[in-house]
Amino acid sequence: MRRDIILIGWILMSVLVGCGRVRPQGPANRQEPDSTALALMEMNFRLAEQADAILIDTVRASGLPFVLDNRSFWYVRLIATEGPEVKEGMHVDYSAVIRDLKTGALIEDVAEEVEVGKRLTLRAIDMAFDKMREGEAFRLLAPFYCAYGRDGRDNVPPLTNVSIELTVNNITKK
Repeated sequence: MRRDIILIGWILMSVLVGCGRVRPQGPANRQEPDSTALALMEMNFRLAEQADAILIDTVRASGLPFVLDNRSFWYVRLIATEGPEVKEGMHVDYSAVIRDLKTGALIEDVAEEVEVGKRLTLRAIDMAFDKMREGEAFRLLAPFYCAYGRDGRDNVPPLTNVSIELTVNNITKK
């Protein structure tokens, strides 16, 4: 009998405690700002500023008429054509030689077809397509955050700024 009372009490206590509303554990439960998130945002901002300064120095040293796109990459038109403009949703056959901006080492030599706007390639390449025409060639200078990101990739070190020789070979409508 005593064992039954203890068992019933234990079950009742489990139900009452287990049914309580759980307080949220995320930042919504905090009155003060999350210092870790703020520190990470500040660090990312400083890294982006450093990358931008490196690109500005490279542009100045090149003597080429680079233009800063409002999306943070630099470009210069190497070959101009009167071909059709590249637009979002079009399929583009392109080639790109991607190099580490600091060392000049070859990272990738790419030739593929992608749908513009689907982000199936580096962000800087996908964004540059809307400035290009069929047959044109651009040189892009892209910060790490428009290329391989903060962590890099298999053969690409973290925070790698890149130089890209980009050519739109053909536009196919699919």
